[in-house]
Amino acid sequence: MQLSEAVRRARAELGLSQKKLSEMAGIQRRQLATLEGGGNVTLSTLTKVLSQLPNLESFTIQGVTAKVQRNETADAVLRRYHGAFSSLVDIVRDLAEAHNAGRTIGPEKLRQLDEAHYVMQGQLGITPEETDEILQLPDDEADAVITTILQRAEAGDSEAQKQFHDEAEEE
Repeated sequence: MQLSEAVRRARAELGLSQKKLSEMAGIQRRQLATLEGGGNVTLSTLTKVLSQLPNLESFTIQGVTAKVQRNETADAVLRRYHGAFSSLVDIVRDLAEAHNAGRTIGPEKLRQLDEAHYVMQGQLGITPEETDEILQLPDDEADAVITTILQRAEAGDSEAQKQFHDEAEEE
């Protein structure tokens, strides 16, 4: 699949608007529109976008297929977590408004909710129960817990998840 189409599909699968993905990647929306339109962008722009699309595994440029391999820093994963969390909050708000107004919740919103959970749980390597516990914490405490998990995971510590669980039990 051509790069432009692969980026567009991966963004759509995650339920992200161009505006939201460009904010998460730290680029201008115009740059993302250029990329998705098949135009030229810098390598820096491309890597920023690819780092926010965990579901994009490969793409083709001029007949050459490339596999995406990520070597993310803790900061990049934390930014992606915050983006997913922000999307999750937006989706839950939309669902609550639809419910309160007596509107039917469509399958697209439910898919977006699943994708946001996927990023938060699957990509960070924490369980659904731990995610629920993190969501109950104030933002600064949640950031500290996630940062600790990521730092330990980045250092190759297989006890990263256990440490969060132990800290949660102490509270």
